[in-house]
Amino acid sequence: MAGGLGGSEDSVLATAELYDLSNGTWTATGSMSAERFRHTATLLANGKVLVAGGGGGGSIISLATAELYDPATGTWTAAGSMQQGRQLDTATLLPSGQVLVVGGIIRADVRRDVLNTAKLYDLPVVPTPTSRPPTPTPLPKQCVHPSCRVES
Repeated sequence: MAGGLGGSEDSVLATAELYDLSNGTWTATGSMSAERFRHTATLLANGKVLVAGGGGGGSIISLATAELYDPATGTWTAAGSMQQGRQLDTATLLPSGQVLVVGGIIRADVRRDVLNTAKLYDLPVVPTPTSRPPTPTPLPKQCVHPSCRVES
């Protein structure tokens, strides 16, 4: 578990904890560099976790930054930025190893600032495809929506 609210919207967390299923305990691990809530967390094929976007502490504007958690070292590293900050979006790991980030909102105080865009996240450990499918027609604006990966 990483980030979230610490009891009020004025108390945004950067801390992270690991849950041990075998004994039902939580253990503190390294903290993210940015406080964030309403962000996505995606388990990657290499065992690392990509955390992207969300709302930041003391700001109603969504974060565009991302961080990568390495459970082997308990540390976070910067993982680039999206073109547009977003929160209440979804992130889905694709079979290629890329992460598809869709929808969300730009500002926490203006619900009409709902995004109809998607971001395809290429991580450095994943080769970038030489070609991409054509750009789809605009998506409907959406936030707080479910997502899943569909095998073809």
